[in-house]
Amino acid sequence: MTAPHGFRTSGFGTPGIGSAAAAPAVGDAMQAAIALRSQGRFQEALEVLSGQCDPPTDAYVLRGDLLVELGRLADAAGSYYTATVSAPGNLYARMHLGSCLRRLGRWEEAVEAFQTVLRADPHRDPIRLELGDCLLHLNRVEQALNCFDQCWSDAAQGQAAFGKGVALQLLRRFDERVWRFSRRLVDINKSSIPGLQGLTLVAVERGDMETAALHFSALAEHVRELVPGSDSSEDTIEYRLNRKAIDRIKDVMRTRPIQPAERRY
Repeated sequence: MTAPHGFRTSGFGTPGIGSAAAAPAVGDAMQAAIALRSQGRFQEALEVLSGQCDPPTDAYVLRGDLLVELGRLADAAGSYYTATVSAPGNLYARMHLGSCLRRLGRWEEAVEAFQTVLRADPHRDPIRLELGDCLLHLNRVEQALNCFDQCWSDAAQGQAAFGKGVALQLLRRFDERVWRFSRRLVDINKSSIPGLQGLTLVAVERGDMETAALHFSALAEHVRELVPGSDSSEDTIEYRLNRKAIDRIKDVMRTRPIQPAERRY
């Protein structure tokens, strides 16, 4: 991964006359910064760290954490990036780099960071959720849907389901959700007009004209019952289906008359 454009990658002191004497030892500075962080004194912790020369990877990671706490996401991303350069296998630094980039709207770079983490550890569902969000923003909807589908933990299921719903909506794949809702309506009331309409529409969308004819026949009967004197109940409900679909359904009904016992509600 190349350095995120415009991000500062250091933030630590540079060697100079008297700097070694002025700055505390790296280990002492780290411990002091961690103690200050635990007290919520993030700026002071950052200042303790910033005086170090040639700091270790952990110092860059800690600096990134402090900068996130201070809301300085671009600087934090630069610090995490530097940590990944010196230690490419540091997944903590890389996933937090990705999170900063996502929050900054740097979707492509965030995707690259998250994918690197998941290649090394595919069981990190929180990272997969963030990756899916980035993919949706990039309009890579199929990839986002696949990403949410791979979430396995109970803790991630709610957010993953929401993400899948967004992806399905963008892909205009309404049939599964419409089928479930319509199925529920018909289970409650076999005469449910909206339920039978939904089941008919989904069957047509799936190209299952025989099932569509079964639901359409039941729907026509119930419309006839609800609208006394109507002798064209089939046409009454056609406003939700195009003429071509209606003609195909009626062809099935003519060639294979529907018996009440066959209806699959």
